[in-house]
Amino acid sequence: MRTTINRSDSKTADKAPQTVPPSVFEALFNHAADGMVVMNQWRQVLYMNPAAQELLGTTEVPTSFCGDVFHCHNSHDGPIDDSGCFGQCVLSSREPLSNVEMSISTASGTSVPVAVTYSYIPFAGETGPYLLMSLRDISERKQLEETERQNIELQYTLQERERLARDLHDGVVQDIAYANMQTKLLLDEMDLGKPPAKGDLTSISQILERSFTELRQAIYDLTSRVSDDFKSYVKRYALDYGSRYRVLVHFQSRTAIPKLDPFVASQASKILQEALANVRKHSKAKTVNVRLEALGRRGARNRTVELVISDDGQGFNVTAQNGKEHYGMRTMRERADLIGAKLAVESKPDKGTTVKLLIPVARC
Repeated sequence: MRTTINRSDSKTADKAPQTVPPSVFEALFNHAADGMVVMNQWRQVLYMNPAAQELLGTTEVPTSFCGDVFHCHNSHDGPIDDSGCFGQCVLSSREPLSNVEMSISTASGTSVPVAVTYSYIPFAGETGPYLLMSLRDISERKQLEETERQNIELQYTLQERERLARDLHDGVVQDIAYANMQTKLLLDEMDLGKPPAKGDLTSISQILERSFTELRQAIYDLTSRVSDDFKSYVKRYALDYGSRYRVLVHFQSRTAIPKLDPFVASQASKILQEALANVRKHSKAKTVNVRLEALGRRGARNRTVELVISDDGQGFNVTAQNGKEHYGMRTMRERADLIGAKLAVESKPDKGTTVKLLIPVARC
């Protein structure tokens, strides 16, 4: 309920101050729950409130360059240099930046995840402008997020194992059973004095070779892990795929690829595996092109990594699926949604298929 005071009838209102005393602003900073840091236009720390000092583990206000005070870094990408400094982005653009997640180092060397809001403070004087940095400890939230991510990863791992078991049963197991049956028939005929036909032996050999290849691919997918260098992983996997299935694979990447969060890289690698598995099982392609590029300038907030897998196979009618996607295609979309990526599938009968994945990269 809002109460309106009539200034002509209230002595209290007549005595109310017209401006907020400077001491109130000082009290706001000193008692704020979030850490508050004021820097000049050269990002030199001028002031830290008690909450910021407690977060940093110090009782002093170090008048140093902010990077030397906080040692800002990303957990998966190392120190943040000037080209990726969020504070510098705000000073340059004069636009605020909210809820930037990073980690800082305390005086004891401990890494603390924080959510940071930057505000550009204009000042009509030789000393301005200023930069206000608000920090909030998000350690507990990050732990909960990590636990949730692990649970989701476990869920997808179990689903993947179920799919693999089903594929092996419907493919490899059936093929081996058939080869075994044919082998027993040939042995029976040999017992009757009839020599085995070369065509029968060739057929059995081809079945066993295909089964061996499928099993080796399944083992490779289960044990393959993405290193810090996502570009090297994609190149190695694509070229191994080409040699294993005797398909001409072209890999192209003309830009440096920024490091990705391990969870993001893992999900992207599974999408690559599924896309190439679909090529092998359904497309009858002779040539596959895999392209990996970083889009956007270095340090840009909306920078992405684009992964494109295209083939010259028989393709399919995307609009004729009536909302019923193949299991592998649905899993690819779910993985993309999980990491905030965008997945697009383009295909036409006899025109091949193209899978495009846009992976967001956290930057200022």
